[in-house]
Amino acid sequence: MSLFNISVKSIRVFSISILLLTSALVSAQQTGKFIHHGKEINLPPGAKFMPKTFREIDYSLKLDNAAANEPVQKDFMKGFTTEELSTMEAKLPVYFTYYQTALTYFKDLSKKVLQTYTAEELWYIYIYDQSLKATLQTIN
Repeated sequence: MSLFNISVKSIRVFSISILLLTSALVSAQQTGKFIHHGKEINLPPGAKFMPKTFREIDYSLKLDNAAANEPVQKDFMKGFTTEELSTMEAKLPVYFTYYQTALTYFKDLSKKVLQTYTAEELWYIYIYDQSLKATLQTIN
């Protein structure tokens, strides 16, 4: 009978340990807007931030050495088909709003900024570098 009690206690301790580990892992993968090392992150809805694989890039330096050789017209939504965007608008309005807000931001950027940065760099800035994002809005 005492052997059975020890087994039940061991299983409970093991279960609690697994629960705590799972909670720690889930909290390490954040979503949405949050602060990471003092910087605000603005992830798309449903996207997960994984700090162990994140590599911070300082694109502000590119402004000082701007060659301005990028085309002004960029396809910021190249990863989505027209059908996917329509479905997103109808069924996932939170996602659609996030991307529409981003597209409005990109549309309002100056020609100089658009010629300095690639679409991928601008997406990085929009998501990961809120300070530079604000600065880019002020450049004529």
